[in-house]
Amino acid sequence: MFGNQGARTGIDIGSTSVKLVCGKGRQRLERITHVGIEPYHAASPAARVDEAAAALKTLMSRLGLSKRKLGRLAVTVGWQESMVQETTTPPLDEGELASALPYETRKYLNLDDVADPVLAGQLLGIVGQVGTGGVMQSRVLLAAVPREARDFPLQVLARLGLEPRIVDLEPLAGLNELFARLDAAEERGDVVGLIDLGGRHAAVHMVARDGGLLSRNLGPGSSRGDDAAAQCLYTRRLADKVQQTLTYYRGRFRREVDSLYVIGGGAYVTGRLDHLSESVGCRVTMLDPLAHEAKEARGASELAAHGAELATACGLCRWGDGEHV
Repeated sequence: MFGNQGARTGIDIGSTSVKLVCGKGRQRLERITHVGIEPYHAASPAARVDEAAAALKTLMSRLGLSKRKLGRLAVTVGWQESMVQETTTPPLDEGELASALPYETRKYLNLDDVADPVLAGQLLGIVGQVGTGGVMQSRVLLAAVPREARDFPLQVLARLGLEPRIVDLEPLAGLNELFARLDAAEERGDVVGLIDLGGRHAAVHMVARDGGLLSRNLGPGSSRGDDAAAQCLYTRRLADKVQQTLTYYRGRFRREVDSLYVIGGGAYVTGRLDHLSESVGCRVTMLDPLAHEAKEARGASELAAHGAELATACGLCRWGDGEHV
């Protein structure tokens, strides 16, 4: 029906694996066609690019994907290296934001220890209502990453002759997928959180559609290979850190987080989500793209127990659909 027109692909190059989601849709993602995960191990930092590129090449070959079939390509820059801050400014358009970006990012982000930062900004909407007498302001998302971190996924793709049209921040891609799954009532402003339990790092990102983004590092990631005692201890400590973040969010934004969603391999540890829900006092649910329209995608049957690891790549594939943060 679509041919190669409207093809779009999200590639999440993590610290231990490459995740890929390919789909079709001209205006919005309408159908997921290919999904896959390929692990890799780099013996040294210098070998990361080559090993990740080899993993991506293997993954594309296994899924029967050529450069031409990927279509519009989007990749992420890792959460650990990025700084993100939501703020408000006098009303701006895209051109004015671009001109003000060097000043605004240094005003709100601590760039003193960032070598050769790459700066980015995104308009999220307007605060205040026309005709109410209130002051109109622009909601702005500011971000900065070290150039080396931004260049890593680009170098991996370049090894295969690929060039992305979109380079997004990891937490924003995950939130993009989350918002695509929420019902209309939640999209209108309820506060939600996304917990990312990767193999090396863990983080939580809390956001409301009408303002208030907070990202926090939760420490080391979680390996499904750890023994039961280690997993139990990790879950208790994780619950404490999430509860602290909820308390901080409540104090800063004067709002309650309604629901938490979990992605990454650590989401599959038995009993973890139930323990988190009981400890923090709100609903905790796994975010699994394969539980929805991706069931018939090539590669999906082999990844039934890994769908939550594909959420970021799926959010990249959806980039521009209207849900992105």
